[in-house]
Amino acid sequence: MLVVEVIEKVLKVSDTTLKKWWHKGQMSLLDMQFFPSQKHTFVVPYSKKEVLDRIQEQNKPISERRNKDDFDNYEFNGYIGKNGFSISPLTKYVDNFIPLIQGSIENTSRGSIVSLSYELFFSTKVYLIFSLFLALVFTPVFIFVKPNIFYILLSWSFFVISYWVAKANFERNKKKTHQLLCELFK
Repeated sequence: MLVVEVIEKVLKVSDTTLKKWWHKGQMSLLDMQFFPSQKHTFVVPYSKKEVLDRIQEQNKPISERRNKDDFDNYEFNGYIGKNGFSISPLTKYVDNFIPLIQGSIENTSRGSIVSLSYELFFSTKVYLIFSLFLALVFTPVFIFVKPNIFYILLSWSFFVISYWVAKANFERNKKKTHQLLCELFK
């Protein structure tokens, strides 16, 4: 019952609404996302080529070496293909919590539709899975082999803090990146 109360407060829906969703199959544990991600669509008045050119102007290809002037001239680094792109914000320091933006572009009669997917980098996903694995492995060890509640709490707090830091930084960086893309597609 406690889980239902938390969901009611977070989603601001009633218990009957939750039951309706559950019985209609609109809510399941499989629908929950472990890794933060988001999809966004832009409808722009530019052709596919113009959109790719606009992104290319602000993109530093991965194959090129970085210079000090890159941060003044470019906003992103990554790969741009004929039908889409895979870019991330250009940073002065290593940041594994920035979003990887994968986009596809479709021409329409009045411009283009740019579909974006913001996701965590693979290395960050591996790190989160590893910290969850450690918590799952250490829990039975510290329950049955060497009972110690402190170590159980320590392992789970390590995972929770890691996940919270990853999610919070991803969201913060995603907002900044989204604003940059909004400016680019104006």
